[in-house]
Amino acid sequence: MRFGVLSDTHLYSMSTEFEQLYTKFLKDVDVLIHCGDFTGEEIYYFLNNHPKFIAVKGNCDFFELSPKAYLEVNGFKIGVTHGFGVLDLENNPQQLLNIFPDADLICFGHTHKKYFSKIKNTYFLNPGTCQLKRRQGTFALLDWNEKNPKIQFVEV
Repeated sequence: MRFGVLSDTHLYSMSTEFEQLYTKFLKDVDVLIHCGDFTGEEIYYFLNNHPKFIAVKGNCDFFELSPKAYLEVNGFKIGVTHGFGVLDLENNPQQLLNIFPDADLICFGHTHKKYFSKIKNTYFLNPGTCQLKRRQGTFALLDWNEKNPKIQFVEV
């Protein structure tokens, strides 16, 4: 199973570059996750056309979205949040276990820094920022068919 995970796109409207990125890397993933800070609703509505799209609200999103999501896919329990308001998130992501205590994977954003680690029995994934307008950042492709997921950070 392949997951596409992105966060902190900070785009106000669709761009040709973002559409090309989606078509090349994300269109065919089994599950598409956005960890918040779309900034513009247009990006959310575009990604919402994906058949299995999960999204949460970031601190720069001023439209209706939930601040957290929880899903179970093929037996994997996945928590999704932006992470805004969690103290020292960058150095202490395991605090997110308070929100998703039984998750196998917790996806979060906010820090704009890619991160992947296993703490106790939970994997933590921050895909980084996917800011095409600045030509910087990353998003993540996660292949998870067995016990150990394989991560690929794609630079934008």
